[in-house]
Amino acid sequence: MMETRALCKKYGKKTVVNDVSLHLETTAYGLLGPNGAGKTTLLRLLAGVIRADGGEIHYSEDCACIGYLPQKFGCFPELTVYEQMEYFACLKKIPAREQKDEIDKALCMVHLDDLRKTKCRKLSGGMVRRVGIAQAVIGRPRLILFDEPTVGLDVEERVRFIQVVEELGGQATVLLSTHLVEDVKSACKKVIIMNRGDILSEESASGTAELAKGRVFQVRKEELEHIPFPFYVEKYENTEDTVYARILMETAPGIAYSACVPDLEDGYFWKVKMDGDVMEA
Repeated sequence: MMETRALCKKYGKKTVVNDVSLHLETTAYGLLGPNGAGKTTLLRLLAGVIRADGGEIHYSEDCACIGYLPQKFGCFPELTVYEQMEYFACLKKIPAREQKDEIDKALCMVHLDDLRKTKCRKLSGGMVRRVGIAQAVIGRPRLILFDEPTVGLDVEERVRFIQVVEELGGQATVLLSTHLVEDVKSACKKVIIMNRGDILSEESASGTAELAKGRVFQVRKEELEHIPFPFYVEKYENTEDTVYARILMETAPGIAYSACVPDLEDGYFWKVKMDGDVMEA
């Protein structure tokens, strides 16, 4: 378990993390937000990489070992994958007698066990990312922080990573920062939405979807210019010969429409785009 109280971080006059208070239990959390929301800075604060300008962070006693995958991760090119993992095992002070077993488990988890003798300089970008995931989970940490973990992963490996998060979420506090709503929808029990340094909501996946209840509509694309109220276009969908827009707005549009059942993506966009700063299409 981990808790923050009024956590703040500034760069010059700009507040990047603003009065953030969170109480995280043993489960998987998705941290969603657009670029510049403050997600990476928040994870760096939690990992102890940078100091806060205000507030407190409290870790439970079993959080002595923290797993952290930064947004930018690299390997020593002349080390093999196994040697690279040995290096991280030493940094985490995993006893020598336990290192081989822990490394084997971590590499197997990310499907790199057959590349243990390969030099890191020969790895693809996606493979390097998988080494990064492996080093984050080695040693069975009770707090695991992933910053944009699926960047560079192909579809198959992304699905496998989601399975890893689901498994870890039953054993540790996992905080997965991403701008990909689909990753959070598949892997996380709780959803935290962040924008401009503030936490906008902390709900279950279904609770996040409910934020947009009664505010999601489908209209013909050509009718958008006739809507008299502020709205936000999430996406366009083709149905036979007609293009429809899926939109968010406070009240029903003053034109022909269909009401939609909200999903996680709707709830996320509602908080970021419409609940406060209204954006028109």
